[in-house]
Amino acid sequence: MWVRPETVQAEAGHKVSFRPRYRPMDVQRKRLKFRAWHRGLTELDLILGPFADAHLEHLDEATLDAFEQLLNVPDNDLYDWLCDRTNPPERYRTKLYDQIHDFSRRARGL
Repeated sequence: MWVRPETVQAEAGHKVSFRPRYRPMDVQRKRLKFRAWHRGLTELDLILGPFADAHLEHLDEATLDAFEQLLNVPDNDLYDWLCDRTNPPERYRTKLYDQIHDFSRRARGL
């Protein structure tokens, strides 16, 4: 007899689920990682994608929200900030921005 793999009756009559349980932050991390790698400006993808791969798993909820705010900035503006062409507005000058900026400088060999 075939049994759906997601749910199996345990010996005591309780159902046991084999579906992975995702926390909302796990879903948010996956979504942000995808967005970091698919910006539309390849140069920015190559900065934000590796940063996301290396650091997103260790960021708390507030910092993930700050990362999402940075991802909402237009590509050209964010790239100019990270390449020191222009200065970002004060509301974006956060510890996270400084980490990404340092990551960008190291990636470019500066």
